[in-house]
Amino acid sequence: MQIPSLSVAAVVVAALALSACVSDGPEVAAGSETEKMTAEPGSIMEIGSVLQELDARVDKYVFWRSQPGEDAARERYLERTAAATLVRLHESQLIATAADAADPTRRTIAAKSLAFSTDDAAVAVLIDCLSDRADARLLTNATFALGEMKNRSTPAMPLIDLLSHPDPDVRNNTLLALFQVMESRRRAGASPLDPVERVAAMPLIETALFDLNDPLVRGHAAACLGSLGDPRSVDALVNLLPDPDPFVRTRTALALGKLGDVKAVPALVAVIDDTPRGNPRDAVITALRVLVERSGRTVPRIDDTTREWRRFLLARPAGPDPEKVEIPR
Repeated sequence: MQIPSLSVAAVVVAALALSACVSDGPEVAAGSETEKMTAEPGSIMEIGSVLQELDARVDKYVFWRSQPGEDAARERYLERTAAATLVRLHESQLIATAADAADPTRRTIAAKSLAFSTDDAAVAVLIDCLSDRADARLLTNATFALGEMKNRSTPAMPLIDLLSHPDPDVRNNTLLALFQVMESRRRAGASPLDPVERVAAMPLIETALFDLNDPLVRGHAAACLGSLGDPRSVDALVNLLPDPDPFVRTRTALALGKLGDVKAVPALVAVIDDTPRGNPRDAVITALRVLVERSGRTVPRIDDTTREWRRFLLARPAGPDPEKVEIPR
């Protein structure tokens, strides 16, 4: 079964909704289906049954990840935990199955199941899956898994090479995987991309930024530019900011906040009132606060309206501003 595009309707302001962690939720209820199947000492599940179980659980995890609320968070956690338990028990078999091009159906399911693996060998196998450019289902599932793994040792160039793939699900999941790999490198204090990777990636990401047919591609491209940290991306992101899709606006605002260039302030102010309340508007306000505070001003608690933000920004403190920003009246 093919992983659907990862629509994240409940993206949090800090853009961490895509990073559900097994240790952050309640424990799996005793007597769960997975526990019953694995409790007997010495029991061995045939790999076909394992794949069938994982196929259903991963799809449920993806579904619940796109839903808001505490109930959805609990269901998401339970499905992730159950899937991760099965993967740990059968990891070597799943890695071998994902490497076996002779059985494409099982290979495709095994690839997406490795999203819950912690073995570097799984990364190598998933990267090898990316060489089969004719199999969009395999590519979609392998890039989904690499994004979930968030392994900073994942080579970026095979992902960059897929950014021009004709299938939108492949491009979407590839951008998301590339974003997660870059973020994991940044957290480790490393550069998100080396110079050769950056030169190859920038034009492809900027092209994806204006994909007319898929807001998920646009939103994940914006996230990638924010993670790259290249100040030359500010103008492109400012042009994308009025995008009518809430997900795109959320990711674009967060990316502008990361880049830290105060010239984005007028554009952020201009979209406040027509940005939906909740995560999208919170992202715009958060980016504004970050940028204004970087310019040397302290932002008090003010209403999230264009009028209030203009009033605050036009009330300049005594003395020259460290960064003069012209605010449209």
